[in-house]
Amino acid sequence: MKNAVAIKLTGLGTGALMLLGAVVSAALLYLAWRIDPTLADENHLFENAQVACLLLGTLLHVHRTTCLPSHPETLARILSVLLAFLCLGCALRELDIDDLGDRRYFLPLETGLRALALGGLGLYLLRHLTHLWAVCLFILRARCASLVHLSLLGILLYVASWPLDKKVFALDVNASLWLEEMLELYACCMFLAAAYSDRRRWTLMPA
Repeated sequence: MKNAVAIKLTGLGTGALMLLGAVVSAALLYLAWRIDPTLADENHLFENAQVACLLLGTLLHVHRTTCLPSHPETLARILSVLLAFLCLGCALRELDIDDLGDRRYFLPLETGLRALALGGLGLYLLRHLTHLWAVCLFILRARCASLVHLSLLGILLYVASWPLDKKVFALDVNASLWLEEMLELYACCMFLAAAYSDRRRWTLMPA
């Protein structure tokens, strides 16, 4: 009973610290944005931070897969690969490669990289189509709660930014842009936290 109470208190404390960190960082970033509104522009501080989180998350998920059996391929390994594709796809979406140089060369590069990532995901899903339902059941296990919960929170934050990106709400343009970038930044931070969570215990999990 005492252990259960301790776990609940620990969870509440972690949640409170995360909320406090989110509020403080949002306030600081808002002040920085008010001083220099270009921070929220394409390929500037906010988006660069998002891309950095997503690429690091991709690498962590890929590293996780190397620690898991591949023959036969475990459900944990399949899930890690899918999450790596999720982080990589979001990174390629956020990174405007065509703005990094001459559009004659960088636009085809951007299109090609996105097509490769999408094609790779499609082939991987087809290859493991029969395992997808088992993976869905697998992620419901309590022992991978941190990975799943943080990833789902990241997805929800990303979805919440979509109406702002499409100008669904009648908000000030600059305020809408800042709020969109902040939601996406927090989503990317959640993806990175998910990739880092329970890394040692994950490698010991059975299929």
